[in-house]
Amino acid sequence: MNRNSRLTPMQRRSRKLAITNEGDIRMDGNIAISKNMCMALAVAGALAVPATVFAQAKERAAGLEPLGGAATNEMKIYGRVNMGFDNYAATGATAGAAADFKSRARVYDAASRLGFRGTEILGDGLKATFLLESGVNMDTGTQASQSGSTNISTGFLASRIANVSLVFPQGQISFGRTNVWWSNGTIEQIGANYVNTGVSTASGTFGRGMGVGISRVNNLFQYITPVFQGGTYATFSYSPTGEAQKAGQNADGKLLAVSVEGSLSQLDWGVDLAKAYGNTFSAAQPSPAVPAQVNVGGTGVTVPGLAAGALGNVQQTTVGQKLRFGWWYQPRVGKVALIWNKSILNYGGTFGGLASNPDPTAKELTQSSWTLSWEHMFGNIQALAQYGKLANVQGCVTARACDNTNATAYMAGVRYVLSKRTWLYATYNTARNGANYNLDYIPGGITSAAAAVAGTTLSGAGGLPVGSVGADPRVFALGMQHRF
Repeated sequence: MNRNSRLTPMQRRSRKLAITNEGDIRMDGNIAISKNMCMALAVAGALAVPATVFAQAKERAAGLEPLGGAATNEMKIYGRVNMGFDNYAATGATAGAAADFKSRARVYDAASRLGFRGTEILGDGLKATFLLESGVNMDTGTQASQSGSTNISTGFLASRIANVSLVFPQGQISFGRTNVWWSNGTIEQIGANYVNTGVSTASGTFGRGMGVGISRVNNLFQYITPVFQGGTYATFSYSPTGEAQKAGQNADGKLLAVSVEGSLSQLDWGVDLAKAYGNTFSAAQPSPAVPAQVNVGGTGVTVPGLAAGALGNVQQTTVGQKLRFGWWYQPRVGKVALIWNKSILNYGGTFGGLASNPDPTAKELTQSSWTLSWEHMFGNIQALAQYGKLANVQGCVTARACDNTNATAYMAGVRYVLSKRTWLYATYNTARNGANYNLDYIPGGITSAAAAVAGTTLSGAGGLPVGSVGADPRVFALGMQHRF
C-alpha cells in the first residue's frame, strides 16, 4: 500500500508543502524549522498537539533533542563545533602550592558533536524516529579532555545519545542511550549550549564525590506522555544496571527517574527526580577498601578507610532532586532562571564517589545547591551571568569531616551573535572552594586537573583531586561556536 494513502488529506497537503519548501529552512539551535512548520505541526493529528503547545515543550535535553520527532519524513545530519582559546588555573590549595594547578594557555574543544536523526510517518497516528549523536574532540582528534583524562562522551558512535522511538497518540516510547535528570532543557542553556562552560552546580556536578552522576544513561527505556495544555509533559525513565554482573553476584541494580516540565505564560518550570540503585554486594564479595582521606576540615586530619567486605549485603544508592524555573521577563530577550539541586548518597552512592567523600564511614551524605542564571539580548549581543552557591555536605559522623565542604561559583560572559547558527563569545568562570572542597569545571572536560579517583565525575573527564581541596579554579575564554 502506498504510504501516502494512509494519510488524511490535510496530512498529505502539509507533507507536500513541507517538501516543496524544503529548501527554505532556518536553523534554530540544532532543530531545523521549515517555513511551514506551523502548518506541519497542526497536521500532526498523529500527535494531537497544537503547534504552539508543541513549541512550548521545546527540545528536551541539553543537546536540544527534539520531542516527538519531525512532522514529516526526514533524515538530518546535524552537529556543532565549539572551540576557542582560554587560560585555566586552580590555585590556593589547602595543602600548599605543590597541590596547585598553575596557569596554562590552551586551545580547547567544548563538547563538539556530530549527529544523525530521522523520522518516518507511518500513518494512523504513528511515527518512528531515531537519533545517533557522537561527541568529537576537534582540538586533538582523540578522547582526551583538557586534563588528559578520557572523556567518555567522545570518541565512539553513540558516545552521547542514541535511541529509537515509536510515537503514537498516547505518547512516545524509546530504547537506547538518552539524557536523564541532569539537563535543564531550555530553562538554563548557558554552559550546555551557549558558551564553553558555566556554573556547574546547575547540572548537579558537585565536588568530593557528591555529584549526582546521572547524565546520559545506557540501556534506557523511556515513556514520554503527550504534550498537554500549557506545554506540560512528563518523562519516565528506567534502566537495568545489572546485565554484566558475574556468576554468583547480585544483579538488582537499576535506575528510576521522572521529569515533569511545562510553561505558565512567561514562566517555564520543571521537576526532576531520579534514584540509582547499585547491585547489592553479597556478603562473600569483598568491596574495595577506601584509602584514607586527607584535609578533613582543612586540618590535614585523616579518616580511615572502610575494610574490604565492609559493604557486604549493602545496596548503594544515589538520589537526585531538582526544581527549576525560568522567567522570561521580556519574551525572547531577557530571562532569569533559578535551579535547586540536591544529591543524597548512601554508602558513597552508585557512581564510585566513596573514595572522594569527606567521610566514607557515614551511611548517608547529602548536599544541595542554588544556581541563579541571567541572559539578555541587546540587539545581536547577549549578556550572560550566573551565580551558584553550594552548601556544606551534611551527614558526616567523623568530627569536622563536613566542615568547609562548600563553594561559591561565578560566571560572566557575552555572546556576539553572527547568525542563528554562528556566534563568538567571551567568558570568565571561577569557583571559590572551601578549605575541604574541590568543585571544578567537569562538564565537557573543561578542567585541566586530573582526578586521582576514576568514575567520580559526570563525564569521567577529570577534576581537582582530593589532595587539591581548597584550590580555586578559574577559566578565561575566547571562543566560537558554529552549528549545522
